[in-house]
Amino acid sequence: MATIRDVARRAGVAPSTVSYALSGKRSISEDARKRILAAITELDFTPSVLGRQLAHSRSNMIGLVFPVPETELAWETLDFLPTAAATLNKHGYGLSVFTGPMAPRQILKLYRENTVDGLILMQVQTHDDRVEILRDKGYPLVCIGRCANTAGLTLVDYATDDALFQVFAYLVHLGHKHVGYLDLPHQKHKEKLGYARLVELGYQRACKAFDLQIVCEESGGTIEEGFRATTILLRQQPHITAIVTAYGIAAIGVLRALRHHQRRVPEDCSLIGISRLNLASWSSPQLTSCDVPLNEMVRIGAELIVKQLVGECAAQQVILPAKVICRESTAPVPLSDGAHLPWLAGD
Repeated sequence: MATIRDVARRAGVAPSTVSYALSGKRSISEDARKRILAAITELDFTPSVLGRQLAHSRSNMIGLVFPVPETELAWETLDFLPTAAATLNKHGYGLSVFTGPMAPRQILKLYRENTVDGLILMQVQTHDDRVEILRDKGYPLVCIGRCANTAGLTLVDYATDDALFQVFAYLVHLGHKHVGYLDLPHQKHKEKLGYARLVELGYQRACKAFDLQIVCEESGGTIEEGFRATTILLRQQPHITAIVTAYGIAAIGVLRALRHHQRRVPEDCSLIGISRLNLASWSSPQLTSCDVPLNEMVRIGAELIVKQLVGECAAQQVILPAKVICRESTAPVPLSDGAHLPWLAGD
């Protein structure tokens, strides 16, 4: 591991000059400062003090890292950005948004080049190298989501596992037994996103707790994927009387597919899942769902990163509770096992 002497040797300055560059206690020439910063990057040298302030200046910018596939980039998935910007602006900080995938070294570069003073990290993985290196270096960081090891982290998350369990429990309460489940794509589970891990935990808990006949189909986070997956479910298992989706926006495709197959919602088939309030309340019919309060999560995250920067916040972990909101897309099972539903004759 590189030391301050190694940095000094590479930059051609005294160790004390490196210390001055890091602490800002004395002024140094711009040329020396540039050589020191270059040496820090080349040697991967990062004392924890850099997590709070590189050299003697601040950018007054907070970075929000939201790596998401281009196919899923839409206003419906990014409508939390005004909330983040407004919260940070109130405290005198600007917002920089990064939607592309970023390796740990790229994340570190944002701090080292004084691009950001702190980060709000989304799409957190179960075992996330970005989180590990930022925790190790002591940089100001707030995670929206959870990794497996949360020790010493400040994070905000939603009880997704409990949300999915509650969704299945609600269908059981309505008498449903034959249920179609639109799971996250295998790739999401393979990537070990923290959200995917919680979805799996909630699903497994429901399978153990309830006597349900569940048919699964993968569905991505698009309307088209919801339509495709639902079409497959209905062709293979026409007796299902309810569908659960783990992706809110995919529910719009589910509604389209049900109408295409002449299934009325909720009279013939109920629809429920994990969604966002803006989507659930504006669909037709309105979706019964556990609403993920992402705007509130991001707002809290922005407040926490500011508190870290001014030294007012030790590690905090906020988990917002889940609750099923009953709207228009669910109803009691239409007939016992759906055995005599008239639309079955056409399948």
